[in-house]
Amino acid sequence: MVLAIPKITLMSFIRLQKIYSEKKTNLQILFLLGICLAATYPGSSLLINEWLKWDQALSHGFACLILYAFFIWRQPFVSQQVVKPSAWTILLLGINSLCWCFSQLANLQLPSYVFMFAGYWFLLINIFNWQLAIKLLPLFGLFVFAIPVWSVFNDHLIQLSSSVVNWALQYPNLTLHIQDNHIMTPWGTIVIADGCSGLRYLVIALLMAYLLCLLNRYKLKTAVTVFVVATLLGLITNWIRILVIVLVGYYTELQHDLVRDHEFFGWILFASILFPALYFSPQYQTHLNPIIGKVRFSWVVTLAGLIGPFIYLSIPFNNNMNPIQLSTLDQQYEYSNTEPTLEIQHLPMTHVKKSSIILDKVTVHLTLITSAPTNKNEKIVPYINRLYDNFYWRPVQQIRLKNSNLEILENRSHQRKIILMHKFQVGSFITGDYYQAKFLQIPAKLLNQSYFGLWVAQANCQSDCTQELAAIEKLSEHW
Repeated sequence: MVLAIPKITLMSFIRLQKIYSEKKTNLQILFLLGICLAATYPGSSLLINEWLKWDQALSHGFACLILYAFFIWRQPFVSQQVVKPSAWTILLLGINSLCWCFSQLANLQLPSYVFMFAGYWFLLINIFNWQLAIKLLPLFGLFVFAIPVWSVFNDHLIQLSSSVVNWALQYPNLTLHIQDNHIMTPWGTIVIADGCSGLRYLVIALLMAYLLCLLNRYKLKTAVTVFVVATLLGLITNWIRILVIVLVGYYTELQHDLVRDHEFFGWILFASILFPALYFSPQYQTHLNPIIGKVRFSWVVTLAGLIGPFIYLSIPFNNNMNPIQLSTLDQQYEYSNTEPTLEIQHLPMTHVKKSSIILDKVTVHLTLITSAPTNKNEKIVPYINRLYDNFYWRPVQQIRLKNSNLEILENRSHQRKIILMHKFQVGSFITGDYYQAKFLQIPAKLLNQSYFGLWVAQANCQSDCTQELAAIEKLSEHW
């Protein structure tokens, strides 16, 4: 028994050495991914935190990483004579590294993640070769499902789900009043909210379709068909789920547990629809051809890859005082002591200032919400979902003004209307578009103007909003 321990240890060591010799290139490729994530830690840590939130669009982030490692591990490689990387590929790596740096400085998370994984691909080109990087490029499609690019479709999916469910509910003889994504029953209101968009089912269905394409190496026509079917299955699953919840809620007077907790029901329904589709999907026998690849280390490649992280870490953070003030505006007009009808919602700001003025006999309520980042990783422009609670208010008209955005909102219960105008100030730059404000973080950071302000003006409509609209538009020229 004493002699068996060294023998087992020796056999295990020999076995591990054999595995390493066979999978040396596979391990080097995966190790390179770890180095890339470590070098871009200010950005990669934020992405990992997004995965840990188990959000409906990114709850499968770790699964995508494991799937990528699985496909790399099963791929055979053979060595060849090492060829030095070209100057062009090193230059592309350096440019990509700088782009990551600027995206990170501006706290543009999505471009930062894209440049992070693009930098990993350019590293494969320079450390191995072009042929290896090109043949592994389809596997990088897995990372598309692991970055927050899908959340932009959430509102559109809510609108689509609302339209389909509202159309389906016209056929049963039910007493309902349907308004946008609000389904009003005699016992209460069912709201098709953000979690009911079906985004999670759609993304998982598309991920399964992409895995089928990778495993079976479908031709273009078959791949397109698989993606179309996966899209329809993901959408139809959510439509059926919402319809069942509404019908169960209606016939139980909103007392059934399914109305309040339907997460597990949604996944059971999705699995019952998706698994048969996976079973009947086209399956082909494929053979993995070896890919030629061998490591070629270069200090120049290392410097090109690290130039972006080095510049980012070397730039000091300056905690600026926010100079944006509301007093410079309300001192120009007569003061009013009335309170606004609408409370600005969902704003994780630090300073809120309010005032009311009278402009052309119209009472206009002003709100200035300011913030400034406290460290380098914080955004100048914080996340803003909606300025108002869409359970009570719905937009009926939208007007674009110079550097401002104007909306006419209607109350869902008593149909009163208000005019809401807002603009974003990022440093010394002003815009009415939220996505433009995100990009304005880049020049604001470079000019050391790390402060933000959200200006909001609102007025109650007395009749047809004509007088109030003229007053608000006049205000937009001076604020």
